[in-house]
Amino acid sequence: MFTDTRGTKVSALIISDYLEFFKNTFQVYKHYHISNAKLLPTEPIYRLGPYEHSSSLTKKTLVEPEPELTSPTLPCLFNFTPFSEMFKYADAKNNQNVRGVVIKCFPSQQMNQGGKTSSKRDVIIVNEEKKLLLLTLWDSFDDNEGKALEEITHTAPMIFAIRVKITTFYGLSLSTANGSSILINPPVSADQRLDNWFQQNSKEINCLLQRETYEDTDILLPHPKEEDIHPIAIASARIENVSKPKWVKGTLNLPHQDRSFTQTGCANCLKPVEADVSWIIKCPACKTESKVRIMLRATISTPDIETFISFNPNAVRDAEENGEDVHDKITASIQSLSVVAFVRSNQTHHKQKTTTRFVIVKAHKLQQPYTQNQQQIKTSNPTDPQSSTKPSSPKQTHKRHQPENDKSKEIETSAPIPSRPTKKIK
Repeated sequence: MFTDTRGTKVSALIISDYLEFFKNTFQVYKHYHISNAKLLPTEPIYRLGPYEHSSSLTKKTLVEPEPELTSPTLPCLFNFTPFSEMFKYADAKNNQNVRGVVIKCFPSQQMNQGGKTSSKRDVIIVNEEKKLLLLTLWDSFDDNEGKALEEITHTAPMIFAIRVKITTFYGLSLSTANGSSILINPPVSADQRLDNWFQQNSKEINCLLQRETYEDTDILLPHPKEEDIHPIAIASARIENVSKPKWVKGTLNLPHQDRSFTQTGCANCLKPVEADVSWIIKCPACKTESKVRIMLRATISTPDIETFISFNPNAVRDAEENGEDVHDKITASIQSLSVVAFVRSNQTHHKQKTTTRFVIVKAHKLQQPYTQNQQQIKTSNPTDPQSSTKPSSPKQTHKRHQPENDKSKEIETSAPIPSRPTKKIK
């Protein structure tokens, strides 16, 4: 990404054939005179600003360093998405720019998925809204910016995360993608910096970090404004067609299921495994040594279970072993329970058939019953061969403290939402 003295931003592309040629050419925040670059039209979704083109650099492109007469200050301005409005862009293709202070940097992890090894590093950022978010740096971002941030986290560095993806993993989080950029302590004007603000609020922010509010869906996805809630009939079509989550109102319902509500899984990443709860295993998904724990099969996300049903996984297992009808008890707990829910779609493929289900990322219990049009949010059909709960991608897990008392559940889907440690009901 380049900017000129007028503040116009433009992206530049170097294809793989020329990467080695330009390997040591550019340094961040330095000045260059570039000529004979090829101009390409850019789709609006990938533009950095009003400029409609990007550049392609080849071996015919002349790059000449300019003398640095003064300390560089970026002349361009950036538009940042407020953390409180990120739900509007969750799982969308139009990635967003965010600004924040890095307050925690987790160790790098090696992940293996589909025979391909990737690395990831999670960092926690906070902005002037005093909201904490998890940002995942993948592969080269982990190797470069991740290592740099790890060394200076104690200084509370400010970053501009450009064109990062907003995901519904962990409730709401950020992730690098193709075309993302991470600017560490960019040389910008005082009004764009956060260092003074952070110093004045560091004690409060440290308290929020200790509480791990970056995993708290009540904070990440609070009860929405009325204008952000959509009718289910309209929202379901939009969610299915563009895979963009929406807030909806409705009632919960649990169809009958002729199978166990519990299963065992890795206590670290929640990957289902057939093992005894007394075992210590090396999980095939997250590659860590972990305890085995009992999980409910279908989940919403913690701590919503506390307000919806009064069962934990151990209680459900004990009841099933004693021959009690757990289904009727859970059904009675949620019968016609009115909620406002943040819902996304999930597609599964089985025997050349594609099935779309709707996943509740976050649900808030309503005090007054919701009866408009008798709209209901229902669980997946348990007879569907694809209705079994599958774990989230290993790319979205890292080892973190697991509370002893699990409190999560899932309604309306066969795929768990990896926010905090969850329990699952199939």
